[in-house]
Formats: sequence, structure tokens, C-alpha cells
Amino acid sequence: MSDCSPKSTDADKIAYLTSILTSPLMSSGHQKHLLRTLKAVSVDDDWNIVLEMEVDDELCNPMGNLHGGAMALIVDVCTSFSGMARGIGIAVSRNLSVSYLRPAPNGCKIQIETEVVSISKRMALYRCTIRDAETKKIIAVGEHDKAILGGSHKL
Repeated sequence: MSDCSPKSTDADKIAYLTSILTSPLMSSGHQKHLLRTLKAVSVDDDWNIVLEMEVDDELCNPMGNLHGGAMALIVDVCTSFSGMARGIGIAVSRNLSVSYLRPAPNGCKIQIETEVVSISKRMALYRCTIRDAETKKIIAVGEHDKAILGGSHKL
């Protein structure tokens, strides 16, 4: 499990989450730009996490809205991040689905909520809700099904 217990203070949990977000493991690949903009806002005792970020032009489509592929990346990265925070070890995606409900224009601040739906010895299922941080309207919802291979991430 994580270095923080459920009884850790909120500040300890946010510091732990920030250390994961800024770790070398998380700073490569497609998520590199995304991780520079994500900020951990809150975490509960079940390691359901709320993050925020501002939509910028690097993540937008030609119409100036958050690209659908970028939203899928946000679901993938944020739910995987939630699993890493729980200390589930190395896991790989089995299925990822996103339902797009409304656009998120460039400059919009979004809130990403991850929820652990189920974790067993070999499987994990996460739910992710992306909202407009100001209006709280849902922009997209996603589910991420992962197979747990074991081991641990080297942060």
C-alpha cells in the first residue's frame, strides 16, 4: 500500500500525491505535458482523488476544445495515478471507455474525480468524472479496467 495510512492528514496525503505526480516514472511519454498541469486537490480515506488543471492549447482540437483523445489520456493517467497512490503495484489497461458529454474550451479549469469502484488481487476498476471546475457540469465520464501484475512502481 501507500506510504500514507488512511489516518494521515490531508496535507500528508496531498504531499504524497504530489510526489507521485512529479516522480520520474510519471514524467515520460504522452502524459508528460498533462502531469505538469495537474494539481492534487483532495483525497479521501479510500484514495478517491480530486485533481484540477486548466485546459491549454496543447490539449485542444482545432475548434479550441479539449481533444477527445486528451480526455481519454486524462482518464487513463488519473485513474492509474489513483491506483499507484493506493499502492496496488504494476497494472496494465484491459479496457478504457469515455463518454463525452460537453466541450471543455481552452482556458477552462477542469476538475477530475477518480473513484475506486473495485479492487481484487488481479483486477481493478476505476471511474473518472471530468467536470467544469466552476459550473460543476459533467464534461466526460470514463471507466478504466486494469489487470494487476504485482510488483511495485519505483518512485
